[in-house]
Amino acid sequence: MRRAVCQQTLDFRPDYILISDFANLHLYNRITGAPRLELKLTDLPQQIEPFLFLANYETIAIEQQVHINLESAFKLIDNRLM
Repeated sequence: MRRAVCQQTLDFRPDYILISDFANLHLYNRITGAPRLELKLTDLPQQIEPFLFLANYETIAIEQQVHINLESAFKLIDNRLM
């Protein structure tokens, strides 16, 4: 059992690697091989955009917008039919 867990750990290769030394962040994209993103941790609030995908923020925001837009459209149609 222990050997299998060790092998799984060695086989695991994440798509993204985020490294911090508590002063700087380095984000590596293993999928595209794009140059790493580097920034000071103190600059993170102003430069958060490239990291939002880590929390699926962009996908959630788009899904919510589509739902709200559809709901608004149906309300407009209902109001015009009255």
